[in-house]
Amino acid sequence: MLSAMMAPDEIRNLRLGGGTALAMRWRHRHSTDVDYAMNADLARSFIDRARSDLRREFGTR
Repeated sequence: MLSAMMAPDEIRNLRLGGGTALAMRWRHRHSTDVDYAMNADLARSFIDRARSDLRREFGTR
């Protein structure tokens, strides 16, 4: 779902964090979730686009 909502250049700007990053780096455990971070501008763009998609799908209130 995330990749369907984000352009490839936006996905490249995501950064893994927390246990996910440690698990991938050290292969010491299996991570069951994905922790990621993005800069504020990218987050705003993502949220605005998601909000627009939800309004189009379900209508505006």
